[in-house]
Amino acid sequence: MYNNCLTGSIPSDLCLLTKITIITNLQLQSNKLICYPSCLSSLVSNNGYPQCTASPTAFPTYTPSDADTALCAIVASTNINSIYPTWFCSNGQPSGTAICSWTGITCNSNSNPVSLYLVGISLKGSIPTEIGLLTQLTYLNIAINCLSSILN
Repeated sequence: MYNNCLTGSIPSDLCLLTKITIITNLQLQSNKLICYPSCLSSLVSNNGYPQCTASPTAFPTYTPSDADTALCAIVASTNINSIYPTWFCSNGQPSGTAICSWTGITCNSNSNPVSLYLVGISLKGSIPTEIGLLTQLTYLNIAINCLSSILN
């Protein structure tokens, strides 16, 4: 998450992404954050940010529509559709192409998104808390963008 324009606090809902195994060091440099959730304390470099006190929201068990909801929330809260036109939703549902064919998304054999790679694409806006619905993610990289807030 380094080198973004992040402000506010990292939502504790990010802690629900329990399958992410690639993160070894959550780099928060070059942001203006208030705090980070305690569940990420082992991953956060000493950046001078205090821990937040909020607990994660409990999301329901993963279903394919949860991925649709999460990714369409990203479409609604960022400029990603102007960068990658395949990222398109209508009435809160993906439209046009299947989400597993969207640029930056890798899915497993069950069509569950397991990787989200959106590095250095001039992404602007905010990452919605619905990202916590992507419970099958094992890799998330949104570095080198200009996200004004991680909360939506």
